[in-house]
Amino acid sequence: MLSVASNLFRSSRSESMGVRSIWGHSKSSAPIKIDLRDIQDEMRGLLVGCVGEHVQRLIFKVTAAQKVSELWMLRSDMYQTIALQHSQTEAAKRINGVLTFFEGWIPPSQLTRI
Repeated sequence: MLSVASNLFRSSRSESMGVRSIWGHSKSSAPIKIDLRDIQDEMRGLLVGCVGEHVQRLIFKVTAAQKVSELWMLRSDMYQTIALQHSQTEAAKRINGVLTFFEGWIPPSQLTRI
């Protein structure tokens, strides 16, 4: 679930920072890449409306992540949690909504929708 504010933040911040892709492409040909904290914020946002100990553990794991790949690996747990508390459709919508945040961090072949 992408918010308008996060899209505006992502665009303005990335453009002003002159971000480069991990593959060495210039920003004009590379996807917009945001930093770890931005992705953590978006991942925590996926759990809005979810409650319980499992949710708190997931939030802790997201916050404690040191690499974007660690956040990528949490998608399955997050999907399960959201699906149990909302629906599978809502879970897929939320998880698929953050795929663009991983562009430039995760190989394109792995950026698949649920």
